[in-house]
Amino acid sequence: RLSGSNLSRETEKQVHHYLASRIVRERLMTALSAAQAVFHYVAADLYQQAGALLLSSLLAYLKAKKPKDDFILSELWSNTSLPTQMPMPLRVGIRTTQISVYQEKGKDPSFLLADLERLLASEELPPQLQGFDVLLGGIAGIALWSRRPADAIRYGVHSLHALRAAPTRVLGVRSARMRVYYYDLLWCSLSQVKTDAELHLCLDQLGELQATELSRWAEARFADPAAEIVCNHIWLREDRKPEAQRDWDRALEMLGFVGNWALERGISVLYAWAQRGMVVVIAEYLNRLDDAIALGDRSIAACASSPKAVFWLADIMGRQYYYVGRWREALSFLTRCVESRAEVKPRQRAYVVALAGVSAANLRCDAAVAL
Repeated sequence: RLSGSNLSRETEKQVHHYLASRIVRERLMTALSAAQAVFHYVAADLYQQAGALLLSSLLAYLKAKKPKDDFILSELWSNTSLPTQMPMPLRVGIRTTQISVYQEKGKDPSFLLADLERLLASEELPPQLQGFDVLLGGIAGIALWSRRPADAIRYGVHSLHALRAAPTRVLGVRSARMRVYYYDLLWCSLSQVKTDAELHLCLDQLGELQATELSRWAEARFADPAAEIVCNHIWLREDRKPEAQRDWDRALEMLGFVGNWALERGISVLYAWAQRGMVVVIAEYLNRLDDAIALGDRSIAACASSPKAVFWLADIMGRQYYYVGRWREALSFLTRCVESRAEVKPRQRAYVVALAGVSAANLRCDAAVAL
């Protein structure tokens, strides 16, 4: 910036405009020269040109091959609001792209997300951007799902709320397709939860979904593997501790909370994995097999309409009997899994078949031949 000179403000602006235009006209523009041009445009009060150059430079950075460096481009206005002299669509585009750059760099985009959310809630939002808030969950989810799952879920739920009143297509994308994406995103985010407090918060946020939304979420493609990860993590955290430090009461309380939450909302596969975890803890760590089996029986009855949920519970109960050599009871539960129409992976079904075969062989019964 020219300072301490005898030039008038209008002349200074013209000089800065000339310098910015000269940089832009260069055939090869680097991140450094782009940043210099942005500063000159701002000094010339040409905020639309400054924003357009910043946005195009950030997009070029995202498309560039590694190694690459954006100099300070992604940091411009990264901790303060974008100039209001920039058109609203431009500000939304810059924030969205900055978030993508931050995600690629592994940096915390909290302020950028909060500012984008504020922009989308503004009364200044032009008609062509109405509905952009339904995309906010995707933008935030991609940036946060593995590092801050509770925030990713909050944004995802917000976008699903916005989709309730959305037309068939939003900004050219089918609303139904967006919903499927958000259901997958919610499961992926939930699978990354590491603490009990965070899990409570996530389930509270998911509880804001309507019954039909929860039903569709329960059928999403990542439901089964994510539910397994979430529930197994609760008891495996104790398993990894020295034996004297294990707190099985905590694990059982948390699994019980998850199971009850899921049962009340009809999320059968999450309920099954929570109850399955309780069976493992009670039978294998607390050595109370009869109590574990009684719990398993009640759990199967509670989710009898879900073949996959019944499969996972019958499987773990069959295993508990198998581990203690009670072959007849083991074979009864494992055969139930073998005959189940639940859609599980071939290797999972193959393992059950193998255990059933061993159980049958130990009983010297004809079932082993059939298996």
